[in-house]
Amino acid sequence: SSEENGRIAAETLLKKGDRPTAILATSDRLAIGVIEAARQHRIRVPHDLSVVGFDDIPAAIVVTPNLTTMHQPFAEKGRMAVSALLDEKAPLRRELPATLKIRGSTASPPVIK
Repeated sequence: SSEENGRIAAETLLKKGDRPTAILATSDRLAIGVIEAARQHRIRVPHDLSVVGFDDIPAAIVVTPNLTTMHQPFAEKGRMAVSALLDEKAPLRRELPATLKIRGSTASPPVIK
């Protein structure tokens, strides 16, 4: 889950003639790599391609454009992980609230003529 992996994955999608208008990455690091790949292909984010990440890491507001992302509380995520490791009877699946943080990397899809 690195910027390089996101860039490599995006290369495959962005080289297609029928490329996507949006990419949802499973982490912010991957999404930042997607933005880098788009820039290399002269694809404008968000005008030509919307990009969304997941995690809301500090870099999400440093990258240009600022990354739209799903936010989860890091401290609570860590506490739940430690609790699951220490308690043999703890459920393996737990849910945390997630909030969409809309920033500059998303827009309405372009009009296709």
